[in-house]
Amino acid sequence: MKFSIDYSNFSNYDKDILWFVSQDIEHIKTLHSKTNKNLKIIKIFQSENTDQLYKQIEYVTWRKVLNFITIKVYTKREVIDDKIIYIEHHPYLKTKIKTTHTIKKDNNVFILNDFLEINAPFIIYLFKPFLKFLILRHLKSQFKEDEMFRKRLQEIKDKVGKLKQYKWLDIE
Repeated sequence: MKFSIDYSNFSNYDKDILWFVSQDIEHIKTLHSKTNKNLKIIKIFQSENTDQLYKQIEYVTWRKVLNFITIKVYTKREVIDDKIIYIEHHPYLKTKIKTTHTIKKDNNVFILNDFLEINAPFIIYLFKPFLKFLILRHLKSQFKEDEMFRKRLQEIKDKVGKLKQYKWLDIE
């Protein structure tokens, strides 16, 4: 069974900072420690485009649900033009979640949009309202934490004149 969620929020920070934070993987286990326990990068394909941290990346996170249940989530992200496509596999639920993340300018703010397409077995679909609640709670929490990260990067950019060059820390 399929259903979707369309979630948007707005930010006042520069687009290059929004784009950077949207792509960054390594902040998941530190900044998002409330919703994620750990992260392991499996594979990364570098991009020739300097605006992209990678072309494609595969990783595993150990996601916290209701603060006491930890679930293993396999994710593949791909940067395509001005979109980031995330495909999360939740094998224990036989569920796949595809997220398309975009950033659009609207007057003085940027709209960050996540369009989620959830494909789940019928038994999971029966819990659709609860699943939507968990997903929206997760998105709102991560957006709030990301705004703190964006604020710090904006302060650095305003002082230095540009974003610092990115260095991967978690790649062996």
